[in-house]
Amino acid sequence: MAKSTVIIEWLVEVLEAPDADGDGDIYETTVCDTYAEAVRMAAQLCEAHSLHHHRIGLVRDRGNDIEGIIDRQWAYVGPDGKLPTHFDWCGGETGGAMVPARYHKELRS
Repeated sequence: MAKSTVIIEWLVEVLEAPDADGDGDIYETTVCDTYAEAVRMAAQLCEAHSLHHHRIGLVRDRGNDIEGIIDRQWAYVGPDGKLPTHFDWCGGETGGAMVPARYHKELRS
């Protein structure tokens, strides 16, 4: 069995106008190494596409060389400017892996 590795990156999602449930369709995504870079990239992408909505978070991929990505989870910065304590799976299913403390600290700095 191949050894799994975990990669966590900052994620920027540029969104079309929000729909009835408050989420817009994702127009473009990109990953960044730091939160500061993600903030800059969000502004640049929104301006480039004349869009005004975005969200920033973390994407956590677990996988290996044989199977590729076998698990993907997300944690978005909330309206309060904080990350949740745990990642979620697609569709909002909660209870994923814990968000490492260093990302909470990076967000506050």
